[in-house]
Amino acid sequence: MNERKDAWTARCSQALAALLVAVLCIATPVALTGCGANGSADKAATTETTGAATSDSPTADQVTVTQQIGADEAPEQVTVAKDGTVLDVLKASNIAYKTEDSSYGEYVTSIDGTAADSGHGWTYTVNGKQPDVGSGDYKVADGDAVVWTYVEYTS
Repeated sequence: MNERKDAWTARCSQALAALLVAVLCIATPVALTGCGANGSADKAATTETTGAATSDSPTADQVTVTQQIGADEAPEQVTVAKDGTVLDVLKASNIAYKTEDSSYGEYVTSIDGTAADSGHGWTYTVNGKQPDVGSGDYKVADGDAVVWTYVEYTS
Protein backbone atom coordinates (compact mmCIF):
# COMPACT_ATOMS: atom_id res chain seq x y z
CA MET A 1 0.00 0.00 0.00
CA ASN A 2 2.86 2.35 0.83
CA GLU A 3 4.37 1.78 -2.62
CA ARG A 4 1.13 2.91 -4.30
CA LYS A 5 0.93 5.97 -2.09
CA ASP A 6 4.57 6.81 -2.84
CA ALA A 7 4.00 6.37 -6.60
CA TRP A 8 0.90 8.58 -6.48
CA THR A 9 2.78 11.25 -4.49
CA ALA A 10 5.63 11.17 -7.01
CA ARG A 11 3.21 11.59 -9.94
CA CYS A 12 1.48 14.49 -8.19
CA SER A 13 4.83 16.13 -7.48
CA GLN A 14 5.84 15.76 -11.14
CA ALA A 15 2.53 17.22 -12.32
CA LEU A 16 2.86 20.14 -9.91
CA ALA A 17 6.44 20.78 -11.07
CA ALA A 18 5.34 20.72 -14.73
CA LEU A 19 2.52 23.16 -13.95
CA LEU A 20 4.93 25.48 -12.14
CA VAL A 21 7.33 25.44 -15.10
CA ALA A 22 4.47 26.23 -17.50
CA VAL A 23 3.31 29.16 -15.38
CA LEU A 24 6.86 30.52 -15.17
CA CYS A 25 7.32 30.17 -18.94
CA ILE A 26 4.23 32.31 -19.48
CA ALA A 27 4.69 34.80 -16.64
CA THR A 28 8.40 35.56 -17.09
CA PRO A 29 8.19 37.12 -20.60
CA VAL A 30 5.17 39.16 -19.52
CA ALA A 31 7.01 40.46 -16.46
CA LEU A 32 10.12 41.30 -18.50
CA THR A 33 8.34 43.47 -21.10
CA GLY A 34 8.38 46.50 -18.83
CA CYS A 35 4.62 46.94 -18.69
CA GLY A 36 4.71 49.25 -15.68
CA ALA A 37 1.90 51.65 -14.91
CA ASN A 38 3.86 54.56 -16.37
CA GLY A 39 5.00 52.64 -19.47
CA SER A 40 8.69 52.95 -18.63
CA ALA A 41 11.28 50.24 -18.29
CA ASP A 42 14.90 49.84 -17.33
CA LYS A 43 17.10 51.98 -19.60
CA ALA A 44 18.84 48.95 -21.11
CA ALA A 45 15.61 47.09 -21.78
CA THR A 46 13.11 47.33 -24.58
CA THR A 47 9.94 49.23 -23.75
CA GLU A 48 6.60 48.10 -25.11
CA THR A 49 3.74 50.48 -24.73
CA THR A 50 0.41 51.44 -26.14
CA GLY A 51 -0.02 55.17 -26.10
CA ALA A 52 -3.04 56.84 -24.60
CA ALA A 53 -5.43 58.83 -26.73
CA THR A 54 -5.42 62.52 -25.93
CA SER A 55 -7.99 65.25 -25.57
CA ASP A 56 -9.63 66.68 -28.70
CA SER A 57 -9.39 70.25 -27.40
CA PRO A 58 -5.78 71.41 -27.03
CA THR A 59 -4.95 74.03 -24.44
CA ALA A 60 -2.63 77.00 -24.95
CA ASP A 61 0.37 74.90 -23.90
CA GLN A 62 -0.39 72.06 -26.35
CA VAL A 63 -0.13 71.46 -30.10
CA THR A 64 -2.10 69.17 -32.39
CA VAL A 65 -0.19 67.06 -34.88
CA THR A 66 -1.41 64.69 -37.60
CA GLN A 67 0.27 61.28 -37.40
CA GLN A 68 0.09 58.49 -39.97
CA ILE A 69 1.57 55.02 -39.56
CA GLY A 70 2.44 53.63 -43.01
CA ALA A 71 0.78 54.52 -46.29
CA ASP A 72 -2.30 52.34 -45.74
CA GLU A 73 -3.41 53.70 -42.37
CA ALA A 74 -5.67 56.70 -41.83
CA PRO A 75 -4.05 59.81 -40.31
CA GLU A 76 -4.83 60.51 -36.66
CA GLN A 77 -4.91 63.83 -34.79
CA VAL A 78 -2.73 63.72 -31.66
CA THR A 79 -2.35 66.44 -29.04
CA VAL A 80 0.91 66.80 -27.12
CA ALA A 81 2.67 69.42 -25.00
CA LYS A 82 3.92 72.49 -26.88
CA ASP A 83 7.54 71.31 -26.49
CA GLY A 84 6.64 67.73 -27.51
CA THR A 85 8.69 65.60 -29.88
CA VAL A 86 7.80 63.18 -32.68
CA LEU A 87 8.33 60.36 -30.17
CA ASP A 88 5.93 62.09 -27.75
CA VAL A 89 3.32 62.09 -30.54
CA LEU A 90 3.74 58.33 -30.98
CA LYS A 91 3.56 57.84 -27.21
CA ALA A 92 0.37 59.93 -26.97
CA SER A 93 -1.39 58.02 -29.75
CA ASN A 94 -3.40 54.86 -29.33
CA ILE A 95 -0.86 52.68 -31.15
CA ALA A 96 1.24 49.86 -29.71
CA TYR A 97 4.96 50.50 -30.08
CA LYS A 98 8.31 49.36 -28.71
CA THR A 99 11.45 51.38 -28.17
CA GLU A 100 14.99 50.53 -27.21
CA ASP A 101 17.65 52.83 -25.82
CA SER A 102 20.55 53.43 -28.18
CA SER A 103 23.56 55.71 -28.19
CA TYR A 104 21.44 58.15 -30.24
CA GLY A 105 18.49 58.10 -27.84
CA GLU A 106 15.29 56.09 -27.82
CA TYR A 107 14.99 54.04 -31.04
CA VAL A 108 11.57 52.88 -32.27
CA THR A 109 11.87 49.13 -32.89
CA SER A 110 8.22 48.25 -33.50
CA ILE A 111 4.98 50.00 -34.35
CA ASP A 112 1.60 48.31 -34.33
CA GLY A 113 3.22 44.86 -34.25
CA THR A 114 5.64 45.42 -37.16
CA ALA A 115 9.17 45.06 -35.78
CA ALA A 116 12.49 46.24 -37.15
CA ASP A 117 14.95 43.54 -38.18
CA SER A 118 18.40 43.40 -39.76
CA GLY A 119 17.12 44.67 -43.12
CA HIS A 120 14.09 46.80 -42.18
CA GLY A 121 13.14 49.51 -39.73
CA TRP A 122 10.96 52.49 -38.96
CA THR A 123 11.73 56.00 -40.16
CA TYR A 124 9.70 59.19 -39.97
CA THR A 125 9.11 62.40 -41.88
CA VAL A 126 7.67 65.71 -40.72
CA ASN A 127 5.80 67.71 -43.35
CA GLY A 128 7.33 65.50 -46.05
CA LYS A 129 10.96 65.96 -44.96
CA GLN A 130 13.16 63.47 -43.15
CA PRO A 131 14.87 65.19 -40.19
CA ASP A 132 18.48 64.41 -39.34
CA VAL A 133 17.74 63.85 -35.64
CA GLY A 134 16.02 61.06 -33.76
CA SER A 135 12.29 61.12 -33.09
CA GLY A 136 12.96 61.95 -29.43
CA ASP A 137 14.82 65.13 -30.39
CA TYR A 138 12.62 66.60 -33.14
CA LYS A 139 10.21 69.17 -31.62
CA VAL A 140 6.82 69.29 -33.32
CA ALA A 141 4.79 72.40 -34.02
CA ASP A 142 1.04 72.87 -34.24
CA GLY A 143 -0.25 71.50 -37.54
CA ASP A 144 2.80 69.33 -38.33
CA ALA A 145 2.20 66.10 -40.23
CA VAL A 146 4.25 63.12 -39.02
CA VAL A 147 4.40 59.98 -41.18
CA TRP A 148 6.06 56.78 -39.92
CA THR A 149 7.23 54.44 -42.69
CA TYR A 150 8.55 50.88 -42.50
CA VAL A 151 11.52 50.84 -44.87
CA GLU A 152 14.07 48.40 -46.25
CA TYR A 153 17.67 49.35 -45.52
CA THR A 154 19.99 49.48 -48.50
CA SER A 155 23.77 49.25 -48.50
